[in-house]
Amino acid sequence: MSARRHIYTISVFLLFILLVAVAIYSSVFAVKKPHITELSPPAAYPQETLRIKGEGFGSERENGDIIIAGIRLTASHLEQWTENEIRVKVPQGVDSGRVYVITQNGKSNGILFSNRAHIPVILSGPVEPGHPYIESISPEKGAVGTRVTISGRNFGRRRGVGKVYFRFLAMDNTPGSDDSSGNEYVECSEFDFDYELWSDQELVVYVPDGAISGSVMVENDRGRSNALYFEVNTPAGSKRFEQKKGYQIQQDLRVSNVRTTNEENGLELWVPKLFHGYAQQNIEAVHDPEPLWLDYKGIMRYSLKPPEAWFEYSLNHTYWFDRYSIRTDIDARDVGGYDQARKLYTHYTQPNMFIPSDNETIAAVAASRAGRNGNPYRRAYALFEYIIDRLEYDPGFRYDSLEECIDSGRADARDYGLLFVAMARSIGIPARPVAGLIVYGDKLTRRHVWAEFYVPQLGWVPVDPALADGTGLLDIQVEDPGSFYFGNLENQHISFTRHVVQLPKVNPHTNVSMLANPYSLQTIYEEYPPNLEGYRVRWEDIKIVDWW
Repeated sequence: MSARRHIYTISVFLLFILLVAVAIYSSVFAVKKPHITELSPPAAYPQETLRIKGEGFGSERENGDIIIAGIRLTASHLEQWTENEIRVKVPQGVDSGRVYVITQNGKSNGILFSNRAHIPVILSGPVEPGHPYIESISPEKGAVGTRVTISGRNFGRRRGVGKVYFRFLAMDNTPGSDDSSGNEYVECSEFDFDYELWSDQELVVYVPDGAISGSVMVENDRGRSNALYFEVNTPAGSKRFEQKKGYQIQQDLRVSNVRTTNEENGLELWVPKLFHGYAQQNIEAVHDPEPLWLDYKGIMRYSLKPPEAWFEYSLNHTYWFDRYSIRTDIDARDVGGYDQARKLYTHYTQPNMFIPSDNETIAAVAASRAGRNGNPYRRAYALFEYIIDRLEYDPGFRYDSLEECIDSGRADARDYGLLFVAMARSIGIPARPVAGLIVYGDKLTRRHVWAEFYVPQLGWVPVDPALADGTGLLDIQVEDPGSFYFGNLENQHISFTRHVVQLPKVNPHTNVSMLANPYSLQTIYEEYPPNLEGYRVRWEDIKIVDWW
């Protein structure tokens, strides 16, 4: 027995030595990409010390770099460099923006920094009599989705054209650019139900998706208010808007062969408008002719009364705009739960005509694949993996219900996105489809639908399961599409709607028509009276006139 015990003791000892050796090897030789966990302070004046905390920085600077809002720091700015903390002096002339650490092992995540010299000074009253004026913001800091009360005066009894703006920053990474795009503000979103209360002396809003630390302002028909500082923290991760690409696109409709004997008979056309949001900025547009309604939930309305039978009509829309790629850095461990009382949550977890999230088969498969892990980010990724593993791209596949995609294992590009949204909603993850087009080749376009889901304290995260599965990648160059298209998009996606638009019929007795292959998800495209003898509307493919 003693010999056996001796052998056992030696074996345990050798195993212990082996484990220690493995641990030492891993700690010494494993490659660690730098990761920033905190900036202290998150806002500072030039020449003040900024502490960058995290891991994987290395014990010495060697060939490492620090970038603040696009400015690469020199050795004169560096005070200390250790494995878990770097201290630098904030350079003169730096803007508010993201901080990155670069080592031989790669580039870190980006954490937002604010230059306190750019933080607004509180005024004692309105700039002009009657103009909106902010006295306080409570709380003074919070993440995306935080409920905020803005107190002051002259906001107006009703919202009307009123808006609340938070600071926003997109980056232009093209060679020769100065890094900052000049896009300074993001508006609270109606589609996200960011406006909860509007009164003359108090507003209640939610910090909008895309906001960063900086000025908050209120605007109404009398002008813009003073600006107060609000600090946006990012506990769950960060979102970046970069790689700006300019486009000029043309959207045409041709109406012809209208046959009517009643001059009161006419057509109502609901034409999707290019979506304006943080990833699509600086939009200029020319509409010929001008629509009756320019912007109803992001849709233009045309009311056409034929002057004579067999008339022909053209609607032409030209847009110039900047499109940005979207990149996210998310630490799944820090993703929390949802505020289920918020309207954004209740609205984007409900079924509708495009999204049958109440379907028993879809709900059962989603629950099974996502598991019981309460983390919404990990559950959404499990659905994403299931869809690209289960489905095979079939552009000719047609079905009576979306669940047939699961049964058959086939889907067209639109079905990939809609199925992800339906499965996510069925397990309580807010999600919505995004409709528009993909640009590829020599200025070619393809109508497309992708998706996005909401991450608490971060905002909407893009997902394109069709492209992740290799569907129609064409010449879109990304590394590892299977992982890239969960959380990221290049600048070749162009959005028209980021939700399903519910449109009212102008006349309850009219008939409605849908598009078989839409670039906008809306309930009505064409509306016509029952006694209209005939008509034809040709929705032309959207053309890329120019890009830069």
